[in-house]
Formats: sequence, structure tokens, C-alpha cells
Amino acid sequence: MENFNQKKKSDKITMTLQDLLKHYTFGDDYEYIVYYIDLDGKKKPFGVGKGIQDKNILMQKYHNVLKGQYYICKKYDIHKYNVAIIDIDEDVTIDEVYEKYDFLKNTLIVPGNSKGFHIWVFNDFLRIQQK
Repeated sequence: MENFNQKKKSDKITMTLQDLLKHYTFGDDYEYIVYYIDLDGKKKPFGVGKGIQDKNILMQKYHNVLKGQYYICKKYDIHKYNVAIIDIDEDVTIDEVYEKYDFLKNTLIVPGNSKGFHIWVFNDFLRIQQK
């Protein structure tokens, strides 16, 4: 597996988020969280900041507060990596994005959850020093 701070270059690099996470090494910088959508359509998350890395422990802790359909996901801590994620929440093609923002052509692109794209930009300039 490649280190997360290394990137392959090409004109268009698109992959699913799962493929992206398998392709790069994140180590243990994640936690499981769970959320449900309330009647107003807002996400109600549980487990954020708790560092739970076992789905069973997560569900034991929060099963009684979840209402209706719920979603379990991994939340990654990317703050120590030299990456920024640009979230485009418009119904556009990637070619339209490239036409407007030419500098994004050599980036990793993940389709958005419902529309648009999540564009992963790698650059040493983006590295945040932890104090």
C-alpha cells in the first residue's frame, strides 16, 4: 500500500471512497461513529471523539438512543496528512469542474454522496504542524 502522502498522477483519477481508503495507509487514525436522520432531516451523530474502533462496542453504547434507520461509518482523522478535501455539492460533471478549475486536473476524485465530487488535493504546503 502507498503512504497517504504519495499520489499517482494522471489526467483523471476517480475512485470510490472505499477504494481510496484501501489504496492509502491511514493507520489507526479513525473511529467508528453512528448517526440517524431525525424528522427534520438533520444528522444526529453519536460516538464522535470517543475513539471507538469496534462496531460492537459502538452499538452496545448507543443502541438505545438510535431512532429508526441508522448508519455506521468510519471517521478518519486526516489533520496530520498533507491533504485538503474540496467538497463540490453541485450537479456538475467532472469536465465542467476541470474547465472552471484547471488546477484540479491531477487530483484524486471521489463521487459525492448524492451529487458532485470530493476532490482530494495533496501538497506539502497543506501539512499542518501539530503542537
